[in-house]
Amino acid sequence: YNSNYNLGLVYQLLRNYNQAGYYYCNAIETEPMEYEAHFNLAIVLNNLKDYVNANKEFQKASLILSSKGDNEKSKYISYMLIDVGQKIALFNRDDEHLKKLEEEKVTYSKYKSGKVVIDEKDDEELKKDFAVCAGKEKFIGGV
Repeated sequence: YNSNYNLGLVYQLLRNYNQAGYYYCNAIETEPMEYEAHFNLAIVLNNLKDYVNANKEFQKASLILSSKGDNEKSKYISYMLIDVGQKIALFNRDDEHLKKLEEEKVTYSKYKSGKVVIDEKDDEELKKDFAVCAGKEKFIGGV
């Protein structure tokens, strides 16, 4: 995970977003429940103007943080989600497209005392879903 994540960071800093996305996707497939790769991939996708997939990755990062009780970082990601949501609304005024986006929204919301609670069954499903890298087709063969 770390080598892929670190290479993603290097390429992101160099503004080589395709390479960065490729390595973040590899990191996500290795460790799907680490929020950092999801968050940074969302930023890369946002820079590539792929707001729909950026939205998906921000949602994943936010949910992972919420499940760990990290409300401060989760709150920051919420602001990023609002920004991406506004861009989606601006660039995709098609009501069908927005309806589809709402249907695809990540919904694992069992809350207890302000914290996301995930049972064992949900945990396996979540790991499977989160191991899928949004926008991966952009980055295949990134090296």
